[in-house]
Amino acid sequence: MAFLCISDVYACVHKTLREDEVIRGLMGFDNSTTDLEMELRIQKRKKPVNLVSENLPLITFYKAPGQRETNHLVYVTEFYFNIYTGNNVEVAIDIADRINELFDDKYLNLSKGSNFKGQFITSAEDATDLENTYKYFTKLKFSFELEG
Repeated sequence: MAFLCISDVYACVHKTLREDEVIRGLMGFDNSTTDLEMELRIQKRKKPVNLVSENLPLITFYKAPGQRETNHLVYVTEFYFNIYTGNNVEVAIDIADRINELFDDKYLNLSKGSNFKGQFITSAEDATDLENTYKYFTKLKFSFELEG
């Protein structure tokens, strides 16, 4: 039976984000940025932890429920990427645009031989209760080819 290891997907997405030079620049990362700092600012979760001004900009990402296609070897799900900034609309949108560039119509390989392709769905400003914080999101659909 075909199986998708979700932890591999999250690891691949996180690695793609933290190693991209454009994202690194927009996030303010440099060669002295530690792995822990990157983990605090690029989070694999829906609700961010330590969402304070010192940790902005911040990206969170998570998957929505998905399903197998008619071809049982294809699994489709949506991923949400939330971007928080200290009221910097331009940076938030630039980060969202770069995320879309990294994943839209691109194939990424997973460690166990499967791969997946992204497709941009939508993006928009989103409400947040946090004072002096701007939130923008982008949503992509990922299609996974499962190993049989």
